[in-house]
Amino acid sequence: FGLLHTPANVSNAPCVFFCHGLAGNKIGKDRVYVEIASGLCKEGIASFRMDFRGSGDSEGAFIEMLPEYFVEDAMLALDFISERKGIDASKLGIMARSFGGPVAVEAAAQFKNICSMALWCPMFSGKQWQDHWQLLLTRAVDLKQAGEMMRINGQQGSPEFFERFMKIDVEKPLKTLGSVPLL
Repeated sequence: FGLLHTPANVSNAPCVFFCHGLAGNKIGKDRVYVEIASGLCKEGIASFRMDFRGSGDSEGAFIEMLPEYFVEDAMLALDFISERKGIDASKLGIMARSFGGPVAVEAAAQFKNICSMALWCPMFSGKQWQDHWQLLLTRAVDLKQAGEMMRINGQQGSPEFFERFMKIDVEKPLKTLGSVPLL
């Protein structure tokens, strides 16, 4: 589920796609994505805020999500945006936060038509959580603690999700985006 904000009186607007963080949503904490989208519209820039599968108003259960599904959803969103009347498909940007960072980088590397990116406190690698993951794998914590460690903002992740999450590393796809301005 997503919302496309289009500026009034602009016939071929550039557009920014928002990638929220893990267990986040299209609104953002304290409505930050809504506020940014409104500000962009005032400047003649469209934006698309979307809930990834299993998040916010979109279908699916968070526990069924895998990292690659977020990238699939981002690719579908970018296709949707680029096909909209009134959107300049040659001027697409991505704004991403936290876990949305690696999703945005991977999607941009695959989409190949992104002209700018802004990554806000992006995740770069799953390595920083390896110690926690090892506690779970070795059963060094009881089941209740393990369950809590696999919850993100109240959402329960699956062991398969976290196994793949730990392998995330955006260095390689980021290198393919060397010509894309990055903030």
